[in-house]
Amino acid sequence: MDEATHRVFTANLGGSSTTVIDGFPATPVAIGTSPIPAGALGVVVNPGTHRAFINDASGGQVTVFNGTTLTVDEVVAGIGPADELGGGSGGTRESTSARTGCS
Repeated sequence: MDEATHRVFTANLGGSSTTVIDGFPATPVAIGTSPIPAGALGVVVNPGTHRAFINDASGGQVTVFNGTTLTVDEVVAGIGPADELGGGSGGTRESTSARTGCS
């Protein structure tokens, strides 16, 4: 959850979307669902940048989701155990400037 915006991000397990929920009202409300690459597994939120990082089930890429604009900023490919330990190549980045936001 992004505590500043009260937005909760869900990885629709094994699917190809993320759902954003407004967690501020007494009854939380889904404010949109956005397409992401297939295999969503988990989400980590950086409240300082209002970005959510969504990994895929194979561990091969991370989707960087902008929690302010509700769009995909980029997809970082090639992330694996070696990268997590600082020994990998750092992955590659795919530009997603034309991707759509939540519907």
